[in-house]
Amino acid sequence: MSKFIPVLLSLLLIAGMLFIFLKDTPGPKKIDFDRDMQFDLDIEGLTLEQGGGENKFWELEASRAAFLRVENEYLLFEPVMIYYRQDGSPPLRIQASQGRINQDEQVMQMWPDVRAESDGLTTRSDRATYLEDSGCILLEGNVVFTGRGVVIKASSGLIDLEEDKIVATGGVQTNIIDAEGQP
Repeated sequence: MSKFIPVLLSLLLIAGMLFIFLKDTPGPKKIDFDRDMQFDLDIEGLTLEQGGGENKFWELEASRAAFLRVENEYLLFEPVMIYYRQDGSPPLRIQASQGRINQDEQVMQMWPDVRAESDGLTTRSDRATYLEDSGCILLEGNVVFTGRGVVIKASSGLIDLEEDKIVATGGVQTNIIDAEGQP
């Protein structure tokens, strides 16, 4: 029995060191933006636009943003993105609690409570990624399209801004609803 005590104490010491190491290493944890990161620029009330006047393609507003020069990224707080359609149909409005724009990759992400609205259709998801090169918004996690007499649930989806269409993928469930939202 006394032979196992040093082995047991050694294992406990190694387990404690691993716990401390794994606890303090970078990983997928929630970031406290005010304490954990050093920003190059902290902005209250950010507004960005692409295009101008009648040719405005999109407009982004955020209650607060932080710019990281090395990464060439904006971290966004309460972002609202409005995509204007060139054919004059109603714009698409997307909002979430947090977001990020990588200017080098021309990608914008929003999370964790994404809500998009346009012309009687409401979309919810856990994450949205706007890919400027393709003109599409990729939706991931608990995607729900509601409106126009239907509720569509899926694990992922795509909003094609140029073709003005949506695609639901992964475990798609469709329910027909009446004007009051009842099946």
